[in-house]
Amino acid sequence: METGPLMKLGRYEVKEKIAAGGMATVYRAIQVGVGGFRSVVAIKILHPHLASEDHFKKMFLDEARIGALLTHRCLLNVLDYGEEEGVSYIVTEFFPSISLEDLAEKARKIPLHEALFILSEAAEGLEALHTARDIDGKKKLGLVHRDISPHNILIGHDGRVKIIDYGIVKREDPTERTQAGLVKGKVRYMAPEQACGNPVMPATDLYSLALVFLRCVAGTKPHGSGTTAEIMARARSGLALEAQTKRVKLPGAVRTILEKLLDPNPQQRHRSARKLAGELRKLMASEAPSYDLETFRLWVEKHIKKKPGGGRATTAGKNNGASEILQGTGLVRVPPSTDGIHPRWVFYGLATMFGVALLAHLLTSFFA
Repeated sequence: METGPLMKLGRYEVKEKIAAGGMATVYRAIQVGVGGFRSVVAIKILHPHLASEDHFKKMFLDEARIGALLTHRCLLNVLDYGEEEGVSYIVTEFFPSISLEDLAEKARKIPLHEALFILSEAAEGLEALHTARDIDGKKKLGLVHRDISPHNILIGHDGRVKIIDYGIVKREDPTERTQAGLVKGKVRYMAPEQACGNPVMPATDLYSLALVFLRCVAGTKPHGSGTTAEIMARARSGLALEAQTKRVKLPGAVRTILEKLLDPNPQQRHRSARKLAGELRKLMASEAPSYDLETFRLWVEKHIKKKPGGGRATTAGKNNGASEILQGTGLVRVPPSTDGIHPRWVFYGLATMFGVALLAHLLTSFFA
């Protein structure tokens, strides 16, 4: 039975929480229009303690502006942006899915053909991002994602692959050098030039995509364990292919592609994501001629319900209002209230919780 919204933002009824990150929380929502029109969307709400800071608010708005210009089956579509009484939000398509990182954890190792399929689809998405143009279609924007990782690639329950998170996407600028200490992105998946704070370019994203592929087929994370500083140092030096594939048998053609993608010199990598996607399609045609979206969907369906280590995920029953795990998603369902809540009170409540937590931390530090 349909329950009431957690809160209402304009024409959106915000339902259960489906994901959370360092900057925002994502909910399932219902878009309500005239004449009984209703559609399911996802709504990403900036954390209240960041909403009052101009820097984070600008980043959030930039993410929405960039996302609105990206239209491709392998990119998550941004539909709307809004602000209401201190609450900033981005509306996207609703895409039932699991992150590639979670899928890799469940499967332990992703087989070669499935990994190649994911790689080729992600390359298609990157090509669309790298070649995106302004609203009039006249000027090329020269975008670079800068945060390609298994966490930012979604695998749909229907087998579709989508790149997400445009929060640190930026325009390519060969003259710009990143300020020391302000390198952005996930260190483990950075290309050497990005880790060193040098200018980034489309080839930077391709290097990261190669590391994502290795994460899938090797079952281990690039650069191994260690502190952030240690992993950063390894990222600056680049990744040796042999070090990551000691226990993995890869066809010679796959190794050739990876060696090119992992070249420390970005000028020696593939000229474009389109070029890479073309090579991968040809490789798939020779390795597995009949492999298609339905084949991949069936594999995903088989593995998406497994717990890490091979167990089966289960859906909890009624539990007196406690959270329950959404089967096959790894996400947490937050039971909604029966009445709509004004967003202002949600904002005030979350801000109060943050303040209490901060005060407790300060008191603990003082009396320690």
